[in-house]
Amino acid sequence: MRSSLIGVLAAGSALAAGLGGCGGAKLSKPDLIRKADARCAQDNRRISAIPQPTFSPLGATPAQLSQAARYLARVNPIHRSEIAYLHGLGEPTESAGQWKAVLDQADQAGAALGDAERYARAGNLARFKSQFARLERNRYPQLARRFGLTECGQG
Repeated sequence: MRSSLIGVLAAGSALAAGLGGCGGAKLSKPDLIRKADARCAQDNRRISAIPQPTFSPLGATPAQLSQAARYLARVNPIHRSEIAYLHGLGEPTESAGQWKAVLDQADQAGAALGDAERYARAGNLARFKSQFARLERNRYPQLARRFGLTECGQG
């Protein structure tokens, strides 16, 4: 399950205080990448320390939804905080459109993970699985890599 969650989001998925870059000056693209990857590496380690379910989300059974919900309840706050941090870095001095696309996909992945947790708690297996199908179509990992990130979206 971790590869589905982290690999798609690891950015994931938000609303942390003290967002870097809010003060005014734009970061260069290399500085933004350095700061973003440092945060994502830290969050990837935190998520890796959380015991993950041993089943694939797309192959989950109704009996496994409570386990998935517990895991997502621990992982999603990390993702949300990370996404907020990434937004807080602001626009880079170059490749701003590319960065916006990365953030858009991170936001969408974070929303899918939040919805997956909600549906798992509600016992709605079909909707739970649909969120992971949505994550498989998400382009956050590819766009993050193309932007130059090595940790964000790559967990």
